[in-house]
Amino acid sequence: MDLPFLKTATCAMILCFSSVVMAQENPGLVLANGLGCRACHLISDRGGNAGPPLDGLGRRMSREQLQDAIAHKHTESSPEALPHYSHLTGLEIRLLTDFLGGL
Repeated sequence: MDLPFLKTATCAMILCFSSVVMAQENPGLVLANGLGCRACHLISDRGGNAGPPLDGLGRRMSREQLQDAIAHKHTESSPEALPHYSHLTGLEIRLLTDFLGGL
């Protein structure tokens, strides 16, 4: 018996599960994508070039500098061209900092 709807439902469940697993593996990347970081920055050779590439950022900036830049504290490492991220929670800032620091 051929049940095409069952195949479609199974594929949809696998795609949904894959998305959840990927998000659990790297929630910082999911957050960076949701914030549109790639509109201005390259991440893994994908994205814009209006801002500096984010690959290797963890070697160029300390964790504190990354957190300050994300929280948009205007410091030497946080030019005013960055969008404001004051709406992010402490957890979101930590997730993004961990992700960016690992690039």
